[in-house]
Amino acid sequence: MQDNEHKQGKKIDITGKRFGRLVAIEEAYRIKEKTYWKCRCDCGQEVAICKSSLLYGQTRSCGCLKRELLIARNRAKRGVKIEDNKLYNSNL
Repeated sequence: MQDNEHKQGKKIDITGKRFGRLVAIEEAYRIKEKTYWKCRCDCGQEVAICKSSLLYGQTRSCGCLKRELLIARNRAKRGVKIEDNKLYNSNL
């Protein structure tokens, strides 16, 4: 999605607003119609994110959320396999 604020003649300031784990700090740069904002994640990482991705909920963290969810999912899968193996081994 493109950031159409310049075509419409209004500029929306999102400084200090929270988007998931990200807090918008300042406008970083523009590429064509897209505006990128410097954001600080709750984990401490600073990243530049397209404003429309923030506004439409497409980006909620610097990537740490995805990593945490992946780790939790893998731990849950291993937990099920371990229990299945215990059940299988106890039946021998």
